[in-house]
Amino acid sequence: MKDLAYYKRLPYTRRVRVEDDDSGPYFVAFVEELRGVEADGASALEALSNLTDAFQDYIQAMLGWGDEIPEPIPWPGPDYDPGAVVRHPTRASGQGDVDHFSDSTAEEKEREFEFA
Repeated sequence: MKDLAYYKRLPYTRRVRVEDDDSGPYFVAFVEELRGVEADGASALEALSNLTDAFQDYIQAMLGWGDEIPEPIPWPGPDYDPGAVVRHPTRASGQGDVDHFSDSTAEEKEREFEFA
């Protein structure tokens, strides 16, 4: 049975981006594969720490509702370079589509840092 412990062991992609508004710069951490799972903080580490709670709340809610929880996209190996990856919303079939673009064609709209 898939439970919270199962999903916590999966290698979800966590990213941090810098936002800047009228109050100044701050950090937003998010889980790439789980739309809407994000948290902010005054530092990248604080945002990532807050993301842990948001992730757990999301998984527990989805399990309680009996909804499908997306799992990470498996990468073929350490030598594989996907370039920029864009994940499309899940379709009625339950399968998300992934498009790969070379770095030269991907537009960078925000600064992001990947954490393993």
